[in-house]
Amino acid sequence: MAMDDFSLMMSEQECEDLRQLLEKQEQTPIEVHRGIRELWFHNDDWSSELRLLFLGKVHVLVSRAAFINRRQGTMTKVLGFLEEFCKEHGVSRIVIQSVETPEMAAFCEKNHFTPSPTASMLFDGVILGDYIKEIL
Repeated sequence: MAMDDFSLMMSEQECEDLRQLLEKQEQTPIEVHRGIRELWFHNDDWSSELRLLFLGKVHVLVSRAAFINRRQGTMTKVLGFLEEFCKEHGVSRIVIQSVETPEMAAFCEKNHFTPSPTASMLFDGVILGDYIKEIL
């Protein structure tokens, strides 16, 4: 894998498009903080947040997802956005890290994610941990 394969991030326009999607869904102003390989979207009191980490063309990792307006399709729309990003840029998978609730585990299963064989466990009838969706 070439060094350029690890430097992939969202463009300013892609970042702005995702910010606007979140603002529309959450009905609150959303800020974006850009790190070396991360984007953190949140409102002023952090009750709405989405943190994405990028490992080049290897994967996009969702490490935090909390929304004010739950069960309104926000995560489904975010997933659709990320899938298109991955397809356009040759990123091979999306990882949702540290799934801790039955609702998020059900979302992952419904959207064709599979539990990571090395970072998940069965607890009280629910598989918790990391979920992976292969894109390419």
